[in-house]
Amino acid sequence: MEQLRPGHPCRRFDVFNDEWERVAVGTKLPSGLFVVEWLRDAFPEEEQTDNPVVSQYQSKADAQQATGGEIIFEDPR
Repeated sequence: MEQLRPGHPCRRFDVFNDEWERVAVGTKLPSGLFVVEWLRDAFPEEEQTDNPVVSQYQSKADAQQATGGEIIFEDPR
């Protein structure tokens, strides 16, 4: 896995559902925008696609409400 350089302006996070299964990964951009890429397995089989499913949110609160999950930021070390 590629390590971020110290002081990198983006923050990586994971989104977990109520069962603590990871359902998405994302990045908080310097602008404050949250970009979320959903994991294919997060959807029922009949709704899965081969294409990436990406969502954008204006804040952490918006992202958590929309995903219904818990956002956990990656340890910056």
